[in-house]
Amino acid sequence: MPEHPALINDNSMLTRRFGKEIINYFAGSRLNRYSFLRSDVAFLNRAATSPHARYIALDDLSPLVVDKKKLALLSYQDVKGVLGPDPAFLQSDAERIRTFDSSKVAAETQVLFLGTTTTQAATTDGEAGSDDDIVWETSEHGDVNGRPYFAVDVSTGRGENQEEKKAWLKSQEEKGLWIAADTRSLKLHAEA
Repeated sequence: MPEHPALINDNSMLTRRFGKEIINYFAGSRLNRYSFLRSDVAFLNRAATSPHARYIALDDLSPLVVDKKKLALLSYQDVKGVLGPDPAFLQSDAERIRTFDSSKVAAETQVLFLGTTTTQAATTDGEAGSDDDIVWETSEHGDVNGRPYFAVDVSTGRGENQEEKKAWLKSQEEKGLWIAADTRSLKLHAEA
Protein backbone atom coordinates (compact mmCIF):
# COMPACT_ATOMS: atom_id res chain seq x y z
CA MET A 1 0.00 0.00 0.00
CA PRO A 2 1.26 3.49 -0.76
CA GLU A 3 2.12 5.62 2.25
CA HIS A 4 1.43 9.32 2.36
CA PRO A 5 4.35 11.18 3.95
CA ALA A 6 2.03 13.28 6.13
CA LEU A 7 0.60 10.14 7.73
CA ILE A 8 3.82 8.27 8.53
CA ASN A 9 4.05 9.62 12.11
CA ASP A 10 0.34 10.33 12.55
CA ASN A 11 -0.66 9.95 16.19
CA SER A 12 -4.10 11.50 16.02
CA MET A 13 -7.10 10.36 18.06
CA LEU A 14 -8.61 8.70 14.96
CA THR A 15 -5.40 6.78 14.29
CA ARG A 16 -5.21 5.60 17.90
CA ARG A 17 -8.86 4.54 17.84
CA PHE A 18 -9.19 3.01 14.35
CA GLY A 19 -5.63 2.28 13.28
CA LYS A 20 -3.44 3.63 10.55
CA GLU A 21 -5.22 5.22 7.61
CA ILE A 22 -5.21 3.31 4.33
CA ILE A 23 -4.46 5.44 1.30
CA ASN A 24 -6.54 4.78 -1.77
CA TYR A 25 -4.38 3.96 -4.83
CA PHE A 26 -6.16 6.61 -6.90
CA ALA A 27 -6.42 9.26 -4.18
CA GLY A 28 -4.00 11.84 -2.92
CA SER A 29 -3.30 13.37 -6.29
CA ARG A 30 -3.39 17.03 -7.20
CA LEU A 31 -6.34 16.31 -9.50
CA ASN A 32 -9.60 18.16 -8.86
CA ARG A 33 -12.13 15.69 -10.19
CA TYR A 34 -14.94 18.14 -11.03
CA SER A 35 -17.26 15.18 -11.61
CA PHE A 36 -20.23 17.51 -12.17
CA LEU A 37 -18.54 18.68 -15.39
CA ARG A 38 -18.75 15.20 -16.97
CA SER A 39 -22.20 16.09 -18.31
CA ASP A 40 -21.20 19.57 -19.56
CA VAL A 41 -20.73 18.83 -23.27
CA ALA A 42 -19.69 22.39 -24.19
CA PHE A 43 -16.93 22.30 -21.57
CA LEU A 44 -15.86 18.78 -22.59
CA ASN A 45 -15.63 19.80 -26.26
CA ARG A 46 -13.39 22.76 -25.45
CA ALA A 47 -11.29 20.94 -22.88
CA ALA A 48 -10.86 17.63 -24.73
CA THR A 49 -9.74 19.16 -28.01
CA SER A 50 -7.52 21.80 -26.42
CA PRO A 51 -3.73 21.62 -26.74
CA HIS A 52 -3.70 21.81 -22.92
CA ALA A 53 -5.60 18.50 -22.53
CA ARG A 54 -3.70 15.38 -21.49
CA TYR A 55 -4.83 11.80 -22.03
CA ILE A 56 -3.85 8.69 -20.13
CA ALA A 57 -4.18 5.65 -22.39
CA LEU A 58 -5.25 2.36 -20.79
CA ASP A 59 -5.15 -1.09 -22.37
CA ASP A 60 -7.31 -3.38 -20.21
CA LEU A 61 -6.69 -0.95 -17.32
CA SER A 62 -2.90 -1.12 -17.75
CA PRO A 63 -1.47 2.36 -18.41
CA LEU A 64 0.76 3.47 -21.24
CA VAL A 65 4.00 4.63 -19.60
CA VAL A 66 7.23 6.43 -20.43
CA ASP A 67 9.18 4.44 -17.84
CA LYS A 68 8.49 2.51 -14.64
CA LYS A 69 7.64 5.66 -12.71
CA LYS A 70 6.01 7.93 -15.27
CA LEU A 71 2.68 7.84 -17.07
CA ALA A 72 2.63 8.78 -20.74
CA LEU A 73 0.60 11.98 -20.88
CA LEU A 74 -0.67 12.35 -24.43
CA SER A 75 -2.18 15.30 -26.26
CA TYR A 76 -5.46 15.29 -28.18
CA GLN A 77 -3.48 15.11 -31.42
CA ASP A 78 -1.73 11.97 -30.11
CA VAL A 79 -5.02 10.12 -29.44
CA LYS A 80 -7.19 11.62 -32.17
CA GLY A 81 -6.78 8.55 -34.42
CA VAL A 82 -8.00 6.22 -31.67
CA LEU A 83 -11.00 8.40 -30.82
CA GLY A 84 -12.31 8.43 -34.37
CA PRO A 85 -13.85 11.24 -36.41
CA ASP A 86 -16.87 11.92 -34.16
CA PRO A 87 -16.17 10.77 -30.58
CA ALA A 88 -19.37 9.92 -28.72
CA PHE A 89 -18.24 11.63 -25.52
CA LEU A 90 -18.16 14.98 -27.36
CA GLN A 91 -21.79 14.73 -28.49
CA SER A 92 -24.61 16.48 -26.65
CA ASP A 93 -27.15 14.41 -24.75
CA ALA A 94 -29.78 15.26 -27.36
CA GLU A 95 -27.48 14.08 -30.16
CA ARG A 96 -26.60 10.88 -28.28
CA ILE A 97 -30.29 10.12 -27.73
CA ARG A 98 -31.13 10.84 -31.37
CA THR A 99 -28.37 8.58 -32.73
CA PHE A 100 -28.47 5.93 -29.99
CA ASP A 101 -27.91 2.36 -31.16
CA SER A 102 -27.60 -0.12 -28.30
CA SER A 103 -25.70 -2.58 -30.50
CA LYS A 104 -22.84 -0.07 -30.87
CA VAL A 105 -22.44 1.15 -27.28
CA ALA A 106 -19.96 -1.57 -26.29
CA ALA A 107 -17.94 -0.87 -29.44
CA GLU A 108 -17.38 2.84 -28.72
CA THR A 109 -13.99 3.99 -27.52
CA GLN A 110 -14.52 4.88 -23.87
CA VAL A 111 -13.21 8.24 -22.68
CA LEU A 112 -13.57 9.61 -19.17
CA PHE A 113 -12.94 13.13 -17.93
CA LEU A 114 -10.73 12.66 -14.87
CA GLY A 115 -10.51 16.29 -13.74
CA THR A 116 -8.06 19.17 -13.85
CA THR A 117 -4.82 19.97 -12.10
CA THR A 118 -4.42 23.33 -10.48
CA THR A 119 -0.77 23.40 -9.46
CA GLN A 120 2.60 24.24 -10.93
CA ALA A 121 3.60 21.35 -13.17
CA ALA A 122 5.94 20.42 -15.97
CA THR A 123 4.43 18.16 -18.60
CA THR A 124 6.04 15.32 -20.54
CA ASP A 125 6.40 17.55 -23.58
CA GLY A 126 8.59 19.96 -21.61
CA GLU A 127 5.91 22.64 -21.32
CA ALA A 128 6.25 24.37 -17.97
CA GLY A 129 4.05 26.84 -16.23
CA SER A 130 1.17 27.09 -13.86
CA ASP A 131 -1.90 25.03 -14.64
CA ASP A 132 -3.82 27.73 -12.74
CA ASP A 133 -3.34 29.99 -15.77
CA ILE A 134 -5.57 27.73 -17.87
CA VAL A 135 -9.18 28.88 -17.43
CA TRP A 136 -12.28 27.07 -18.73
CA GLU A 137 -15.76 28.47 -19.00
CA THR A 138 -18.46 25.99 -18.02
CA SER A 139 -22.13 26.04 -18.94
CA GLU A 140 -23.55 26.30 -15.42
CA HIS A 141 -20.69 26.44 -12.92
CA GLY A 142 -18.67 29.52 -13.83
CA ASP A 143 -14.98 29.30 -14.62
CA VAL A 144 -12.69 26.47 -13.55
CA ASN A 145 -8.90 26.52 -13.67
CA GLY A 146 -6.44 23.82 -14.57
CA ARG A 147 -5.14 21.43 -17.18
CA PRO A 148 -7.81 18.85 -18.13
CA TYR A 149 -7.00 15.14 -17.92
CA PHE A 150 -8.86 12.31 -19.62
CA ALA A 151 -8.54 8.53 -19.61
CA VAL A 152 -9.00 6.75 -22.93
CA ASP A 153 -9.55 3.01 -23.35
CA VAL A 154 -7.27 1.71 -26.09
CA SER A 155 -7.97 -1.95 -25.32
CA THR A 156 -7.63 -4.01 -28.48
CA GLY A 157 -9.98 -6.78 -27.36
CA ARG A 158 -13.20 -4.85 -27.96
CA GLY A 159 -14.64 -2.10 -30.06
CA GLU A 160 -15.09 -1.36 -33.72
CA ASN A 161 -11.62 -0.06 -34.51
CA GLN A 162 -9.49 -2.88 -33.08
CA GLU A 163 -7.00 -2.77 -35.94
CA GLU A 164 -6.58 1.00 -35.59
CA LYS A 165 -5.96 0.57 -31.86
CA LYS A 166 -3.37 -2.15 -32.47
CA ALA A 167 -1.61 0.04 -35.04
CA TRP A 168 -1.78 3.02 -32.66
CA LEU A 169 -0.26 0.99 -29.79
CA LYS A 170 2.49 -0.23 -32.11
CA SER A 171 3.26 3.38 -33.11
CA GLN A 172 3.48 4.33 -29.41
CA GLU A 173 5.88 1.45 -28.77
CA GLU A 174 8.04 2.72 -31.65
CA LYS A 175 8.21 6.06 -29.78
CA GLY A 176 9.57 4.24 -26.71
CA LEU A 177 6.32 4.02 -24.73
CA TRP A 178 4.82 0.75 -23.53
CA ILE A 179 1.85 -0.70 -21.69
CA ALA A 180 2.79 -1.46 -18.07
CA ALA A 181 1.11 -4.82 -17.62
CA ASP A 182 2.60 -5.42 -14.16
CA THR A 183 0.97 -2.55 -12.30
CA ARG A 184 1.88 -4.01 -8.89
CA SER A 185 5.51 -3.08 -9.42
CA LEU A 186 4.61 0.31 -10.84
CA LYS A 187 5.17 3.34 -8.65
CA LEU A 188 2.95 6.13 -9.95
CA HIS A 189 3.08 9.04 -7.56
CA ALA A 190 -0.03 11.11 -8.19
CA GLU A 191 0.79 12.31 -11.70
CA ALA A 192 -2.74 12.89 -12.84
